[in-house]
Amino acid sequence: MNWPLAFILTIALETAVLFLFFSKDTALSRILIAGVLANAVTHPFVWFLFPRLATSYGSYILMAEMFAFFVEVPIIYLTIRPKPWYMSIAASAAANGVSYGVGMILYIYIL
Repeated sequence: MNWPLAFILTIALETAVLFLFFSKDTALSRILIAGVLANAVTHPFVWFLFPRLATSYGSYILMAEMFAFFVEVPIIYLTIRPKPWYMSIAASAAANGVSYGVGMILYIYIL
């Protein structure tokens, strides 16, 4: 899969997860901003930098997914301002889990 397609798919998946978490209390525009901004900051590192730093596929996944999770938590919190605040943690974990899982399914069965 090429990067632009993976980037757009990641934004769509992770923003959908954020929508499921926050749509009752948050304007759609804030959810969209959070989804796009979080992935605009993290996805280039995950796609281009971490594969070069890793010594194995496992170390790549660990570094990349932990980086995405920890960077996206404050972005989600600052853009959405969820109550309670720790929903940012749950949303980031779920969003990254979904995008990773769908990415693996696509890689294994389609690509």
